[in-house]
Amino acid sequence: MCCIWYVDGTTFSSDDGNPEDAPGAGVVVIAQDGGSHDDPYVTGGQQWKTVSGYDWYIYDQGFWFSTNMQGLTQYITEPGAKIIKAGRWVPPAVYNELRSKAAKWGF
Repeated sequence: MCCIWYVDGTTFSSDDGNPEDAPGAGVVVIAQDGGSHDDPYVTGGQQWKTVSGYDWYIYDQGFWFSTNMQGLTQYITEPGAKIIKAGRWVPPAVYNELRSKAAKWGF
């Protein structure tokens, strides 16, 4: 499960469709199920995890990751279908508001 918050305050969650169906631009923060406690991407037994603050978001192996241009370039050169969303800068007050909502999502 995941939920994506966009620059205009709208959201797209797993209930709305698959990751590839989400709008491709204006991502500010993504909250997602952290997976099992044995998952190597989750630390401290977190149940939910957020990613934010980057130019690009990629979906790989069932998780969203935030990345820069170098990471995006590496991702697109690997074999297989790709899901990529573009991030967007917002003023700090908007960023903090959306991060706060994302931190509470899923609880």
